Amino acid sequence: MKAPAVLYIAFVVFMISLFYLATRVEFTYEDTHSSLNDENLETDLHLSNAQHFVKESANERGLYHVEEAIASLRNLENDIDMESGQNVESAIAKLEEFEEQLKANEVSPEKMSEVFASTLRILSLSELRISERYAESDQFGYAVVALKYARLHLKNALEYENLSDKKFDLHVYYELDSLINAPEASPIEVSMKIDHMIEELNSQVATVH
Repeated sequence: MKAPAVLYIAFVVFMISLFYLATRVEFTYEDTHSSLNDENLETDLHLSNAQHFVKESANERGLYHVEEAIASLRNLENDIDMESGQNVESAIAKLEEFEEQLKANEVSPEKMSEVFASTLRILSLSELRISERYAESDQFGYAVVALKYARLHLKNALEYENLSDKKFDLHVYYELDSLINAPEASPIEVSMKIDHMIEELNSQVATVH
């Protein structure tokens, strides 16, 4: 009876997390590219669940969600450029290192927050690069979709505790929010602002990694 009960509780937590993330997405969009649809949120979801289970000392369930987060990152690699791919590989390596520490029961809450937030920061950066590519080719509908996912990844990153660089992430988040809510901005202005945010976030990612 114990195993089915644990699986049921895990399923309920997973569905609550899914609902929580979905209600914060401010658009409905379907696309075959995982960078432009809700497959984009799978990493966020699994990391959130991993944190929950690790805090509850349910390390096996936590490990499952870390592995799923890694799998979702590998899926996203099909839709990103080479530079973003290198960043994502770095995030995967950090998660795999965390995975080994978790197996050995050597994980601190601070380390978990750092690794998970860094992963989502990298996803935000990847979406900004995708947005820039669409903006430069005058596909502003796609550019805005990517910007919204970039904002969501960064917002989820900010929810992890004990982050020394929260102020920086908040700064970029508000820049993203301002750009998304500025329909009067010209195409050149949009591209310039995206490029500026890429430089800012890229410098932070490079510092952490």
